[in-house]
Amino acid sequence: MRWKVIILLIISSAVSIGAESSAVDSDKSIDLGVVKITIGESQQAVMARLSELYAVKNVTDGMWTVTSKSGPPYNVMATITFQDERLVYVNRPWGPSDQQKGVDFARALYSALSEIEKSSNGPCLARTDQQREPSYSDEKIVLDCGTRGGLINI
Repeated sequence: MRWKVIILLIISSAVSIGAESSAVDSDKSIDLGVVKITIGESQQAVMARLSELYAVKNVTDGMWTVTSKSGPPYNVMATITFQDERLVYVNRPWGPSDQQKGVDFARALYSALSEIEKSSNGPCLARTDQQREPSYSDEKIVLDCGTRGGLINI
C-alpha cells in the first residue's frame, strides 16, 4: 500500500517561489508584467513593446536586462537573449521583491523536496491545483515521488 507524506508549508499568498525559470508555456510565450513576448519573435517587436513600460539595457552582444523604470530599487523583470534578431531565451525571476523572503522560502522548499527525494523510489512529478470560491481560495503544489509525495499549501 502506498502512503503519502504530507508537508504543509503555509506561506503568505503574496510570496512566490524564489527561483528563476527559463521555461515558457506551451505556446512559447511568457508574460513580463502586462507584456507578452514569444520565443522566435523579432527583436524589433519585442524591444518596442518592452521599452514602452520598462528600461531595457544591453548587457552583452544579444543579451538584455529588462527592469522597472522607476527606482531605486529597480526590479528585474527578465533577462532576454536574441540570436539572428530573434528572441531565443527568457530568464524571468519568479521571487518576491524582498529577496530574503524568497531565499528563506526556497531553502524550506529545497529541504522538503530533498527529504522526499531521498526516501522515494522514483522521480518526482509536480503539478499545481487550485480551488477558488468567492470567499475562499486554495492553491497548492502536489508532488508525487514514487512511494512518497507532498502537498505544499500556499
